Amino acid sequence: DGPDEAALRQKAKALGIEEETIFLGNVSDPENAFCAMDAMMFPSICEGFGMVVVEAVGTGLPCLVSDRLPPEVEVNSLVQFFSLEEQPQQLAQKLLALKGTKRFSRREELAQAGYDTDQQTRIMEARYLGRSDAQITGKEQLP
Repeated sequence: DGPDEAALRQKAKALGIEEETIFLGNVSDPENAFCAMDAMMFPSICEGFGMVVVEAVGTGLPCLVSDRLPPEVEVNSLVQFFSLEEQPQQLAQKLLALKGTKRFSRREELAQAGYDTDQQTRIMEARYLGRSDAQITGKEQLP
C-alpha cells in the first residue's frame, strides 16, 4: 500500500521480476510474513525508529537496514546497516550473505533489551497507578 505502489509494480514488471515480487500491503500479523522470508532489506530514507526491524529480528530474521535509521534499532547482531550510497551489487552481496542464517526466536533476547509488550504494559500501568517500575518488574527501568 502507499502512493508509490503502482510505480513499484511497474518497475518490477520492467525488470522482469514481477512473478518473484510480492506486494503484501498492510499485514495484520507480520510474524507469518517474516517467517516466510530469508532476510529483510529496509532501505528507508527517513524513519523515526523502525519498529518493524525489531519485530523482524524477534522471529530470527536477519535485517539489512539503511544507515538512516537510528542506531538504537540495532537490538542484536541480526541487524546490519548499509549506506544508501552503496552500489546495487554490493547490497546484493550483503543480502545474499544473510541467506542461510540460523533462525530461532529472539523473543527472550528482545525482552531483556526492553522490547516486551507485557512488561511495558505493566510498567505503564504502574506509572499511571503511581507505583515504581521496580515494584512491578522487580528491577529498575530507565525513565
